[in-house]
Amino acid sequence: MKHLFLCLALVVAPQWVLAPHLVMVQSSLAQTMMTQATPAAEPNAPPSPAPAAPAAEPAAPVADPLAVLRKLYFGTEAEQRFLAYSVRLTKLQDAAEAATRRVGAAVAGLDFQYHVNATTSEPGYEKTVLIAVRRNDGKQARVRVSLKNHRNVELVYDLVFENGRWVIDDVRSIREPRWILSRLYITGAREK
Repeated sequence: MKHLFLCLALVVAPQWVLAPHLVMVQSSLAQTMMTQATPAAEPNAPPSPAPAAPAAEPAAPVADPLAVLRKLYFGTEAEQRFLAYSVRLTKLQDAAEAATRRVGAAVAGLDFQYHVNATTSEPGYEKTVLIAVRRNDGKQARVRVSLKNHRNVELVYDLVFENGRWVIDDVRSIREPRWILSRLYITGAREK
């Protein structure tokens, strides 16, 4: 079943991670296909032998670089709040947050929702999210996210594998307004 679903997902969208509601549709389609492909038993036929035990599933990968972005775009508020950032990006964000406390207002990098490139998110924007892996060498990954939130948004996420898991190391907007999150944090930390 899992193998059929994986094949369907690859045929439908080989490089895109689809919204969860589309995955459910694909899963239902796979179940329908499996049900239709199972031949009916003849009424007077002897009972068939018990099916063989399923083969052991291959071990799941230690981590999935897309899991971080799935949490960000499709996760609960709690999952979104506790995203994993690299040590480097965490230090930069901490410095920007310290500046925010010092000046009493949100500084650069903390004054908008970077994942939608706006100060607010449009209801239902999640349905427009498309995620594509551009590069993944097992230590670093580059992922492109496209979505519509008040306007077309295109972001590139750089992820790194740190301490046994994938974490966000930087984010860039490749459409106007253009920015790089780490540079915004550096600018924000310098505000007085």
